[in-house]
Amino acid sequence: MAASLINPRLTLGGNARLVHYRINGICVESALRLRPGHAVEIQFGEGENGRVRCASVATWTVAHLGSDGPTYAGMCEWV
Repeated sequence: MAASLINPRLTLGGNARLVHYRINGICVESALRLRPGHAVEIQFGEGENGRVRCASVATWTVAHLGSDGPTYAGMCEWV
């Protein structure tokens, strides 16, 4: 049996912070390590009522290093 693939989810206000919103995508920061070219789900708001939108990771780099580990930042484009 093949393993199912689940896209990582960035929850704005939860495990991700919105840096800038654009018409074609968003710039975010998160402790999650993502890979450019791969799909990601962006959730607006926490909990069951948060709206989810699919995006593709365009860029993702280390923004800064802290005592809790690296924080990444990048652009996710809507698909």
